[in-house]
Amino acid sequence: MWMAQSKGRRVKRAIKHILLCLVFGLVIAWIVPSGLLEIPRRIGTGRILKSQMITSPNTKLVKILDYRWFGVYERQFTQLRKFNTADQRTRLEFWWTIHVLPEPKLPLDKAWEEIRSRYDENAFPVEKTQYSIVHVGWPMLSFRMDGAINIKGTLADGTYPKDVHGAVVTPVIDPAKYFKGMESSPLATHLWVPYHPIWSGLFVNTVFYALIIAMALSIKRAYRHARRMRKGNCPICSYNLEFVFVDGCPECGWRKD
Repeated sequence: MWMAQSKGRRVKRAIKHILLCLVFGLVIAWIVPSGLLEIPRRIGTGRILKSQMITSPNTKLVKILDYRWFGVYERQFTQLRKFNTADQRTRLEFWWTIHVLPEPKLPLDKAWEEIRSRYDENAFPVEKTQYSIVHVGWPMLSFRMDGAINIKGTLADGTYPKDVHGAVVTPVIDPAKYFKGMESSPLATHLWVPYHPIWSGLFVNTVFYALIIAMALSIKRAYRHARRMRKGNCPICSYNLEFVFVDGCPECGWRKD
C-alpha cells in the first residue's frame, strides 16, 4: 500500500513537472517572436531574398520584396514606390526559420489583391501605402501578422497612419533614442507583439523550449541531490541519514520501494 502511494506521488509529480515545463515553453515561444521583430529595427533590415514586379488591375506596377533575417520572414507590397533601405546600417544574412507545414503559395496577383482588400483604401491609398505580411518565430515560424502603413500621411505626433492585424502595437515615445539610425523607418516608431498563431510552428516551438527548460531543471536537481548527499542527507527531502543511504529515507520514502 505504501509503495503504491509512493509511486502515485511520483507520477503526479512527474505530470506536474511536464505541464509546468510546457507552460513555460509556451510563454517563451510567445515572447521570442516579439524580440525577433526588434532585430531589424535595432541593427538593420534583412537581406532581400527576392524582388518581383507584377501589374495590378489598374495597370500600375506593384513591387514585391521578400526579406529574411533571423527568425523573421516578411513580404512587402508597394505600388509605384521603391522601399528605401539606404539608411539601414546592416543587412542580416543569418539562417532564418521555415514553416513546419508550408502554407499554400498564392499567385502574386492574388496575394496583392488579398492584402489590399483587408484595409480601407480611403485611409490607406494604394499609391501611398506599404503593405507587409510577416511570419516570425524560432526555431520554427510560429506567428503571423500583416499591416498597412501610410508612409505619406505623417500624423501630428510624428507617427504614420497604420492598421495591423494579428499583433498588438504600442508606440515608442522617442524612437531616435532607442533605434539610433533607424528613426526614419515607419516601423521604428512602434513595438510589435504578434498574437495570431501558426499552430504547427507554435506547437513545435513550445515543445522545443519545454525540453530546454526540463533539461536545465534536471541539471539543477542533479546538482542539488549531489550536494545533499555529500552532507549525508537524503537527496530528495534533505533528511539527515548520517551517510546511511542503503536503507533509504524513512521521511520521504526514497529507495524504500
